Amino acid sequence: MKKPVLRPKVYSVQELERLFKCPTLSRNHRALFMTTYAAGLRVSEVCQLRILDLLSDRHQIRVVQGKGKKDRYTLLSPRLLTELQGYWRLYRPKEWLFPSRVYPDRHITQMRCKEPSLTRWNGRDCPTVAEYIR
Repeated sequence: MKKPVLRPKVYSVQELERLFKCPTLSRNHRALFMTTYAAGLRVSEVCQLRILDLLSDRHQIRVVQGKGKKDRYTLLSPRLLTELQGYWRLYRPKEWLFPSRVYPDRHITQMRCKEPSLTRWNGRDCPTVAEYIR
């Protein structure tokens, strides 16, 4: 018997715009989701971003040891840069862009990124998972 192919939910551009403008979405989650979407990063890559990986003068993000243990650069859009600056002013992360709540000297875990964040942004409560946004 053939196994069914399960595809992840993919949001449309309009749904993502509504998500990013949602008033119930925390600044932390908004920055995480926008970084994942705007830079096209994998969940593991966005979890391991450091402050020094944001090259704002060149509008680039350095991804260190991404998939296949390869380094690469991706774009840092002006809108994402503005969002990350606001996030930084509010949370003041020291080393990691998204530090762990329990251990601030470590980065956020992939499980934390993948856990659903219930938001009311599409007229109903719906889970929003970072890997669906990429």
